[in-house]
This record gives sequence, structure tokens and C-alpha cells, in this order.
Amino acid sequence: MSEFLARLFDFLEAIAPSITAVLAVWLGWWLGRRSYIRQLSVEHVQRKFGAFREIKSVLDLFPQDLTRDQLLEKMNSDAAFRNRVSERLVRLFGLRNELVPYLEAELVTLIDSKLRPLYYIEGGTFTFKDGECGNLVDFAQKMIGTLRSLEKNLTEKYESYLR
Repeated sequence: MSEFLARLFDFLEAIAPSITAVLAVWLGWWLGRRSYIRQLSVEHVQRKFGAFREIKSVLDLFPQDLTRDQLLEKMNSDAAFRNRVSERLVRLFGLRNELVPYLEAELVTLIDSKLRPLYYIEGGTFTFKDGECGNLVDFAQKMIGTLRSLEKNLTEKYESYLR
């Protein structure tokens, strides 16, 4: 038995440099792969932040300090404001198509289900439907609330990748 152990240790001693080299290569590959995946994840979150900023810049036109009723009254009484807001929100349709890989599904759903019905869409033009101010205000407030929660989630996700 002792001769067997002696030969086993001699064999292990002979192949130890090769095993060490293989383990070093594998560990280097594993660490490099892990770093690459983390970098891709961080870049994806950064692109999501870019898409988020684009959407948020469109909705920054809405006064944040007004209640729903005050905003609705302003939309109904100020035609110039209503036209600026409705024309500005048309940008969301383009952003939705451009940034769809980086937009959260909630945003895409809101644009498709709540904003699209508020416009006549013909031949590449978007015309705001009369009498839809209440729905437009509801859409904007829902979108702003969704953006706030998404901002928090994206920030947490980004910080977790940086740890």
C-alpha cells in the first residue's frame, strides 16, 4: 500500500504544473466571462436610463404642482397649452418605436393602450381628438407615476451592478 501511495504522490507531483496551468486558464476565463457579462448588464441598464430620460423629457412639460382638476381646467381653458401638450406627446409614438428594446413593457403598454386612442392617426399625422383632455391628463399622470417607480427600480438595479 505504501508503494502505491508513493507512486500516486510522484504522479501527482509530475502533473501538478499542468493542472495548475489548466486551473489558472479556467479561472482567468471564468473571471473574464463574469466581467464581460457584468459590463453588458451595466451597458443595458445605461441604455434603459437613456430611453427613460427621453420619455421623461417629453413629460416634463406637464406642471407637476397642479392637481388633476387644475390641469384639466388649464387644458380646457388654454388652447395653446393643450395644443403644445398634445403635439409634444406625439413624440412618444416615435420614441416608443425607436427605443422599444430598452423601454419597460409598462411604458409601451401605456403608450399603446392609453395614448394611441386619443389621436386620429392618418397618413403620418397625429391629430388630437376633441373632448379627450380628461383622458390625456389621466394618461400623463399615470405615465409620470410609472416613470417615478421605474426610475427607482432602474437606480437600484444600476447600483447593484456597481457593487
